[in-house]
Amino acid sequence: MEAHLRRFVVTLLGAERDMTFVTVRPDGHPQATIVPYANDGLDVYFGTYRNSHAVRNLEHSDKTSITVASPHADWGEVRALSMGGRSRVLAAGSGPYQRGLQLLRAKVPEVADLLVRERPSIAVVCFSPVTIVVLDHREALGYNELVEVLATDG
Repeated sequence: MEAHLRRFVVTLLGAERDMTFVTVRPDGHPQATIVPYANDGLDVYFGTYRNSHAVRNLEHSDKTSITVASPHADWGEVRALSMGGRSRVLAAGSGPYQRGLQLLRAKVPEVADLLVRERPSIAVVCFSPVTIVVLDHREALGYNELVEVLATDG
């Protein structure tokens, strides 16, 4: 991935708080959920209940998508990401699980406090992108670019 695109993606992920997380239900239909998140580079973490639709859907398929958009007053200001990738529920207490909690605590403390209080019933999920569509209408109305994420981009 080109350096300027990576900067755009990581900056937008770092600036926003909420994303739409999309899983595939066992019947093949998409299931979208809005959740607060934190990121570490391109990896995105969020917490949810272990019995949530998202976690149950991940047992069926790890193929997922997320969208993140910046607030905008008009279409000429749209900056957004649509990312396709894979997600996994992190093992409770593992290093990646602790890292996800740490990132969430720093970015969304009120959510992290809830996650810690409810810890036995909480799952931390990590999304890793495979493809990213970058939308930046400041470049041109409708401007978008599809980027494949390589192992070296992580």
